[in-house]
Amino acid sequence: MMHITDSLAGLDTNSPILPAVLSPAVLSLPCPGVAVPWTAGSLWGDYPYYLHDVQDVGWEPFSFNSTDNTIYFRADKCEARETGSNGVTCMPCQHLPNSPAFIKLQTRAIEAKERTPWHYLTTRQHLALASKLTKQCKDLRTKLSNSSKANARLRQHNNDYRRIMILLSNNELPGLRRILVAKLKSGASSQMILATLERVIKAKLRARGGYNKRELDVSFP
Repeated sequence: MMHITDSLAGLDTNSPILPAVLSPAVLSLPCPGVAVPWTAGSLWGDYPYYLHDVQDVGWEPFSFNSTDNTIYFRADKCEARETGSNGVTCMPCQHLPNSPAFIKLQTRAIEAKERTPWHYLTTRQHLALASKLTKQCKDLRTKLSNSSKANARLRQHNNDYRRIMILLSNNELPGLRRILVAKLKSGASSQMILATLERVIKAKLRARGGYNKRELDVSFP
């Protein structure tokens, strides 16, 4: 960017146009800030604009050139924010791009650490984080659903084995050991074992006689 002092350097001091160049309107120009090519990415998607809303950063972007991806910044301590710099960038603004805080912001805009607070992130990083969290939520919902189903199956198995124990304690069944061993070897589930025991018990009751269907249903609800 050419400043007014660069233009004055080549002028003849006796030139009739010099008074016009040094007119009060020119001499009262404010500091133009500093132009920074935004190498972190897009000037729209890769700068953490929201950070300025929640924190005193020390500078502010005030103009943009999307053609060459340049952002114009002005330091909070700008010495000629309104007027009086003759159109020349003041020292605080000149030093801004090389300040540790500004360099850190640029570095973070390129690649933020995993636990970086969200207000330090750029728009693109926010979108990436939101996408990652959405996937994690979906995975957790799937795991929770699977766990609920597994717990339901375990509760059912527990109830089945409890009923098996009740049936075994209340009934003397000849050949029971042989039946259980055969079922376990065949990989029978608790429900299959329970159903077998109930059939054996009902068969035993029928053999004794005197039991109708209603009595059997009441005995084994």
